[in-house]
Formats: sequence, structure tokens, C-alpha cells
Amino acid sequence: APITVSNADVENVALTLAVPVSIAGRISVEGVPLAAVPGLDRIRVQLRPSIDGTITNAGNAPQPQPATPDGTFRVDGVVPGEYVVSLIGALSPDFYLKEARFEQVDVLNQPMQFSGSSSGILDVVLSSRPGQIDGRVVDEKQRPVSGNLAVLIPDRPRNRLDLYKTATTDQNGAFTFRGVPPGDYKVFA
Repeated sequence: APITVSNADVENVALTLAVPVSIAGRISVEGVPLAAVPGLDRIRVQLRPSIDGTITNAGNAPQPQPATPDGTFRVDGVVPGEYVVSLIGALSPDFYLKEARFEQVDVLNQPMQFSGSSSGILDVVLSSRPGQIDGRVVDEKQRPVSGNLAVLIPDRPRNRLDLYKTATTDQNGAFTFRGVPPGDYKVFA
């Protein structure tokens, strides 16, 4: 736990140390069998330490383990605290992270609070029904703009970094965002 001392001595600081534990989890897929997810063994469910939903680099981050063919996984080295749940690895754009629940509480759209004494399961649901957005960037004279960056940003929640997408326009000014979860977004170029 970082402690900052400035301009005065600090006395009677009590640090409570916790033994890291492993959290078990299960990945399921809505709409198709689990075996239809390409690269499932490369997907990891990550718990990133946060404060009020903002990811921090304080302390050691828990270590995500690969998912097994039956969709089970674990995250090692979890201590009491707040975490943002996300996926790392090569998730096909034909799928998206639809839901994450720990002890029946939504931990995808709000930070996960872990007390250290729970034996709950982290349930992660993928969906095989993402959207796709095709667009075109043109200048003020309606000519295509190539090599331009197009950015998709969710209206809410803004803290879901997995919902942000980028694409570069081709020679015709066209771009495509794949693997887009349902929701409200803004597109910028």
C-alpha cells in the first residue's frame, strides 16, 4: 500500500496485510457453443486494481490464467479491493463481452468490490451477436478522406475501455467497426 509522507512525521499507521487468493470463474457464450469461440485458450479475464472505477497501477495486479476448453478459469493473487473487469487476448470481432457478474452483482458496468472472504464465482458471458458499423469520411467538398482515423466512443459508460473502437479509412474514405455491442455511441473522425 503506497503511503505518502510530506512535511510531517507519520505515527500510528496500521497496515492490514491480506493473503492473496484465487477467484474461480466460468466463461459462457450466448448463441453458440463454447467450442465456437476461436482462441478461447488465449482469452484471459483480467482484474485491474481501481479507485472509484479509475484503473490504478498501485500494487501487484492479479494474474489471470487461461480459460480451459470447458470455459473455466481462475485469477490468482487477488487481495481485498476494487477491480475493473476486462478481457485480454485475441477475442474474435464476431464476439463481445456482454456480461460479467461476481456473486450475482454486475461487475462489468461498475467496479468489482472484493472483500477477500468470498468464494463466489466470476461469471463471464460472451455474445456472438455483435453489431457492425460501416461509414465513410468525406471532406467539405464530399471527397473521400483516406488514411484518417475514425473513433467510436460509447455515450455511457465511458469507463468501459472495451467499447472504444478505432479504424483507419481506406482510399475511398470507408471504415468499419466490427464486434460492436448494442448501445449508444458517437463517431468522430
